Amino acid sequence: MIVAMGSSPTRDRIGELWISHQKAEIIVAARHQENVSQLWSQATSGAEVRFYNQIIDRIQDASSLLIFGPDEAKSELLLRLELLSPKRHF
Repeated sequence: MIVAMGSSPTRDRIGELWISHQKAEIIVAARHQENVSQLWSQATSGAEVRFYNQIIDRIQDASSLLIFGPDEAKSELLLRLELLSPKRHF
């Protein structure tokens, strides 16, 4: 799934996200800089929302994003993005 996030006024950042319900691996890259991070989901009440919000915090500067992974987490994250940013088009 490829998502257009909108362009940054200073530079374009390309993001790649591998996501499952247990883990997310995130890469956001711009010209000569790359930011790589991993997040793990906790099996507690409300953890899914916190997990998706943490991912969104790390990808919000990306102008485009490639999302891939084995289960429905991709679609659930996209729904969360749409809920938090209703004026943006994904």
